[in-house]
Amino acid sequence: EVEAQLEAANNVLSNTGTVGNFLSSHDEDGFLASLEATETKEVSTNLAKIAATLQITAKGQPVIYYGEELGQSGLNNYPYQTNRYDFDWSIANDENSMYTHYKQLLKVRNDNTKVFAKGSRKTVTGSDADGFLVVERDYNGKKALVAFNLNDTEKKVTINVGTIKGNTITDQYN
Repeated sequence: EVEAQLEAANNVLSNTGTVGNFLSSHDEDGFLASLEATETKEVSTNLAKIAATLQITAKGQPVIYYGEELGQSGLNNYPYQTNRYDFDWSIANDENSMYTHYKQLLKVRNDNTKVFAKGSRKTVTGSDADGFLVVERDYNGKKALVAFNLNDTEKKVTINVGTIKGNTITDQYN
């Protein structure tokens, strides 16, 4: 359902302006904290990683609220404002799965800036019911496939990417 909204937005946004994409800010409940209200920590973290992937691969400019890339989050709960936390440098390391996820995603985004910031977006295969989704981003013939697994287990999916001489397919995330 979110992908349908992202595709619709992608089709109406021009390539001449920059639109900021937020998951959280200091004026609202943190995205992860909102998930943790109804889900376990593990499920919340995994859903937040999917949301970050959607955000970072969307047209426009991803805006990451400080600490969000570490898995920090809080509530807009005046007068405590736990969503306005200090950045926890002690967890900014490769043992933090959220941090490593963001690092990998942002490297892919940086290596393919125009594809993600300006490219077209369409669903290749998958759905909520299937528990997975594969999206194609394309800008001036350079393509990127983004795959989302919404299940707790590995899912094998076969995708026809065509066979044009000289094309190279690379897993840039792993």
